[in-house]
Amino acid sequence: MNPATPAAEVMYHFVLAIRIDDGSTVTDAGTVPLKPGAHTRVQILDALRASMLQRLDLTACSVLFFALEPNTL
Repeated sequence: MNPATPAAEVMYHFVLAIRIDDGSTVTDAGTVPLKPGAHTRVQILDALRASMLQRLDLTACSVLFFALEPNTL
């Protein structure tokens, strides 16, 4: 019996726009490598939002927009 081959990472493109306490908006976009089936969309959103908040030295925000798609055409 062969063990299942681990899924290869897939590069995903994301766009995340947030509103912060002073009413301004901040948008971030980039790529992140993920193994299909290893995470949920909510987990990725939470991780990206936490990273943004840390970089901006903030504790809270409102998510205005979030997109996560494979970075292939």
